[in-house]
Amino acid sequence: MNEHYPFVNPPLPYAYDALEPYIDTQTMYLHHDRHLQRYVLELNTILRDYPELQNMSLPELISQPENLPEEVRQAIINYGGGVYNHILYFYGMTNSMNRSQADNLYPALIQNFGTLEEFFNEFKRKALSVFGSGFTWLVVAPDGSLEIITTPNQNTPLTDGYCIVAGLDVWEHAYYLTRFNDRAAYIEDWFHVVNWAMADELYQQCINAIENRGEAAPMPTPEQAPVAGPGQSPAPETSSTVPIPETQPPAAPLLVTGPAMPLSPGTGPAGATAPGTGPAGATAPGIGPAGATAPGIPGTGPIIGQHWHQNQTCIRML
Repeated sequence: MNEHYPFVNPPLPYAYDALEPYIDTQTMYLHHDRHLQRYVLELNTILRDYPELQNMSLPELISQPENLPEEVRQAIINYGGGVYNHILYFYGMTNSMNRSQADNLYPALIQNFGTLEEFFNEFKRKALSVFGSGFTWLVVAPDGSLEIITTPNQNTPLTDGYCIVAGLDVWEHAYYLTRFNDRAAYIEDWFHVVNWAMADELYQQCINAIENRGEAAPMPTPEQAPVAGPGQSPAPETSSTVPIPETQPPAAPLLVTGPAMPLSPGTGPAGATAPGTGPAGATAPGIGPAGATAPGIPGTGPIIGQHWHQNQTCIRML
């Protein structure tokens, strides 16, 4: 598969309702099939008129914005960063009943933050400090240490030389349907669904990249993302009920190798139909407090979050 223009929106590595009750189904539909899809379409629209950029990978496009044409620089930062950041976010979560351990990352967290509780508290503090929209990141600094940083809007840590381990979207569209403006509660929800196996893999890739300077920034690939499966135990929780990584390896996790069959437009990984994401003119059911209805959301055509065909380009995230 190519890893450059035209990009497509990769499917979620789990069903839309897999992260319930922490991340609700309707939010997952809208966040992945509307918000991320819009970023993909806008990025492709920009690149269509710039053939000199069409062979660049997504990390290459956004890691050195000073090399981009000035007239599209900010747009690529916005939409290219939006694609990159959201894929990291979605693939950085997993079913809350299928926790995975982090053999490499765990001791690094202890070394850098003292305890897992202190790590959680610092991450939460940084996430709450973001004014407006942005992301909070666990990153590896150029010297190999772990840091927690924030970026505004769709900016990426890549531009500052950091290597990403995990990222939390704190735009309100990520949590407003259920948590309204309670970002603190959403942050705790997210810690219940963090994909520690993915974070552990990215951390090791970051360390390897530092030891072998010049390698591309690591990103999770669809093939790397563990699928929720039976027989795996939740990670132990701290006194604040926030799941944390364990030190012992789990039973061999299943890995995503793509759906067994292509998914039809407007359906999710589990085959559930997404409300209000069909042909133009379709509307989504009202959402909000009990008894209240919200205006229908106009449809935006078939969802591109389905299994890609051989003649399509997917976003290689490594």
